[in-house]
Amino acid sequence: ESLEIVDFSNNLLTELPPGVFADVNQLRDLDISHNNLLYLERNIFENCPELRRLELYGNAIAEINREHFWIPRELDYLSIGDNQIERLQSGTFRLLRNLTALGLRENFLRELGHDVFQGLVSVEQLDVSDNLIGRVSPGTFQGLSNLKVLMLSGNFINTLPIGLFNNLKQLSELHLQGNEIKHINENMFHGMVNLRIVNLNGNCLLDIPPNLLISQDTSIDLDVSQNKLNNLIDVVRSNTFRKATNISTIMLYGNKITELEDDSFDGLLNLSELYLDYNQLNEIPITLFKANPKLVHITLSHNYLSTLRSNSFAGLFQLNSVELSFNKIEYIEEGAFYGSAITFLNLENNFMQEITQDTFKGLKLVYLNLAGNNIRQINEISFQNQELIEGLNMKDNIIIDIHENSFNNLLRLRELDLTNNSLYEISSKAFDKLVSLESLKLSQNRLTTLDVASLARMSVLSHLEIDQNQIDKFDHFLFSLKSLIKLSITNNKVQKFPLMFFDECTKLQSLDLSHNRLLVVDPRWLRHITELTFIALTGNRISHILPDTFNQLPALEILSLGSNSIRHIPEDMKILSLKHLNVSWNQLDWIESSIFPNLPNLQELDIMGNFLTDCFITDHLRLLIASNNRISRVVFDASGMFPLKTLYLNNNKLRNVDALFSLSKLESLDLSSNQLQNFDLHQLYKWKHLTSLNISSIGNIRMPVEEMKPTSLVGIDLSNNHINDLSVDFLQAIPRVNELHTVGNRIGRATLQNIKKYLHHLIHLEMDEP
Repeated sequence: ESLEIVDFSNNLLTELPPGVFADVNQLRDLDISHNNLLYLERNIFENCPELRRLELYGNAIAEINREHFWIPRELDYLSIGDNQIERLQSGTFRLLRNLTALGLRENFLRELGHDVFQGLVSVEQLDVSDNLIGRVSPGTFQGLSNLKVLMLSGNFINTLPIGLFNNLKQLSELHLQGNEIKHINENMFHGMVNLRIVNLNGNCLLDIPPNLLISQDTSIDLDVSQNKLNNLIDVVRSNTFRKATNISTIMLYGNKITELEDDSFDGLLNLSELYLDYNQLNEIPITLFKANPKLVHITLSHNYLSTLRSNSFAGLFQLNSVELSFNKIEYIEEGAFYGSAITFLNLENNFMQEITQDTFKGLKLVYLNLAGNNIRQINEISFQNQELIEGLNMKDNIIIDIHENSFNNLLRLRELDLTNNSLYEISSKAFDKLVSLESLKLSQNRLTTLDVASLARMSVLSHLEIDQNQIDKFDHFLFSLKSLIKLSITNNKVQKFPLMFFDECTKLQSLDLSHNRLLVVDPRWLRHITELTFIALTGNRISHILPDTFNQLPALEILSLGSNSIRHIPEDMKILSLKHLNVSWNQLDWIESSIFPNLPNLQELDIMGNFLTDCFITDHLRLLIASNNRISRVVFDASGMFPLKTLYLNNNKLRNVDALFSLSKLESLDLSSNQLQNFDLHQLYKWKHLTSLNISSIGNIRMPVEEMKPTSLVGIDLSNNHINDLSVDFLQAIPRVNELHTVGNRIGRATLQNIKKYLHHLIHLEMDEP
């Protein structure tokens, strides 16, 4: 009787027995999420007067009304997201006067009527995001005087009726991202004095109306990124921001802005963050930021800037970070950074060729990113005045030489990335002063040897990468690297390691030796690195696994043995902590089922590209990749609920997959290139969480001839199946689909018209000409 919390989540419940809660009159919190409930009996909670929180997310409820769905009046939290609700009747929630949070996301709602939320006088958070809503009535939110957070994102709203948000004076967050809004009336937010976040990302806005945000008393974050604001100068000239002095963050990235004027942001006295990335700017006016003394962060990446002029950031004494990556900057004028406090500077992917002692004059950098430029040499004065640097990224340049004194004053340097340059060798003294270095990346160079002694002073080094070089052997073991946690030596030419090579690396947790020329893994290499959680040996020449090779690794979670020549997995391989096993593209024709009890925590298994005829699904797998085998039978090791979310069985010899409908948690399924008999689309609703389905080239698909239950599918591939028609019943059951493949069928023009009619948000359609 004193029970207050009950959790029935993640079961297979289709109904609640009458009287199930008759004796729990103190029940306050009930979670029945992720089941298959269709409705709630009217009197199911009549003996639960204290019930306050009801979680029904992820069921199969299609309708909310007083007959089929009885809601306790005293609730303060109700979540009915991820169900199959298509409409809300007037006054559905009118008796829930204590409700403070209502979640309706991820249903199939197409519109919100003017009184659907009538009576919700206490609600503070309302979430109707990720539905199919195209229309919102003017009075929809009338009476929600305590509403603070409103989420309408991920719908198909193209118009906001005037007065829609009237009287929402407590609203602080408004999320409208991912809709199709083209215009906003300038009075839309007037009177909303507490508005703090306005997210209009990913709509179709062409302009920002004047005086849109002048009523607010608090600092405001405005996100209008990824719209179509190519005429920002005209917008600014109309004083859009002139009176909006409380805006603290403006996101304008992903528009088509080509030009800014000196006074573009003059009214924004409290602006702290400005995002102008992914536009088409060629230059930045020198006095652009003169009226924004509180700027802390500026992002200008992914534009067309070629030069940074003197005093570009003058007067910005609080400016901490500047993003200038992916431009065309060749030249930085002396004094470009004068008068600023920049410590984080990103110049990745520009056209810089050299670093002089004046390049960053006036700065005390902590992090500097110069990756992806055209720098050929690091000389001894390149970083002479930057002794505070902790992170230096020089990858993807064409560096052929590093002066032995280049890093001598970088005593605080913790991360150094020299990946993908043209280094043949490195001076044994180049790293002598890097006593604080924790991460060193030397991959994708042309090193034929690595003098392990050159790393001797790196007593705190925890991360070392030397992948994709030409190293064929190591003569010494890794002495002094007792702090090493991650070591990667992939894509070299190593055939074996000295027996004691890893012995002092007792803290090593991740070891990647993929794509070398190893014939065998000697268990003695691993004897002292018992903290390993990850080991990859993919792409070597291993033909067999020696006894107890991996059994001595009690913490191992990920083991990758793909693309070798292994014929057999030892039956006595016992790794209690293993979560991921990859034995793809070997020569396995059988895996003993008795191995799985020795791997009790295995969640992900990749057996693709072998010669297996049976596929074994355990009750703890979440991902199984079994493509490109000879599988004709799927075997389950137990009855009941399986947590499997991803299953790839494509290119096998399956003929019947009815048993797979019991996998109720599936999210992604590939059955393509099998020879299935009468695959019944009418059964798709049983995979209620399935978003991606590939059933191309399976031979025989049965189209539904009566109404189907809605599915959650987002992408489906029906190619090469001799289909003549996609029935209306089928199309109405896949309203969320944005990607559809029907190549290699015989679909006519009438079906094409129906596809356009019923799949409103289709983005990608691949089909033959009707």
